[in-house]
Amino acid sequence: FANILVFVGLVSVCWGQSTCKVPVACNDGQGGTTYEWRGFGSAPPGVTQGTNQPTQAPTNAPTIQSDTQSTDQNVQRLTNIITRLQEPGWISGLNGYQYYVASRGTNVGVADAQLLCQAKGGALATVGMRDPASRTHIVDNILRRCTDMHGFWIGLRKNDSGNWVYDDGVESNALNTDWANNQPDGYNNAACTAVARYQNYKWDDVPCNANNGVLCERFAGLV
Repeated sequence: FANILVFVGLVSVCWGQSTCKVPVACNDGQGGTTYEWRGFGSAPPGVTQGTNQPTQAPTNAPTIQSDTQSTDQNVQRLTNIITRLQEPGWISGLNGYQYYVASRGTNVGVADAQLLCQAKGGALATVGMRDPASRTHIVDNILRRCTDMHGFWIGLRKNDSGNWVYDDGVESNALNTDWANNQPDGYNNAACTAVARYQNYKWDDVPCNANNGVLCERFAGLV
């Protein structure tokens, strides 16, 4: 059990060091992993907007007990977290969440972006994008490395009533969004959201069939 905790600590330290290999490569030959749109077909006709459900943090995380059974359960829980932390392509964010950037070779609409995230065991980013500290961490440590894309899809869309709602059902407001100046403006029937490099990584409302990179999110667990 102690060895597992030490290993988790080493993983956490590594993410904070510039000498560690960061698994984001938006251009070939940058020493990391290049994510490409391979093995994923276009969205089937039955796929509609807003159907993906992000992997949420558990509301009743198990507590460490003194008995052997509870200890074994917690060892297994930590082992599962470590496995997720080591999975190629996923980058640790704040509050137990991880992020997967699909950039070079991936230039798709929202429906295909949704399918890609689901295939990776996650969803278009929502939770981390609502929190200012988490959002800054994602932009500065992940998205700014990717200079080959105009923007990155996240899970925020306009519903039939004209309201902007996150894919996990949370309504947007001035405190949990980061729109660029004069956005959303509804230009060209825009109903989806991209973190826009051309807006200094603020948000822009974009037609859902436009092409962008993808920002996926999943809950890995808290240690």
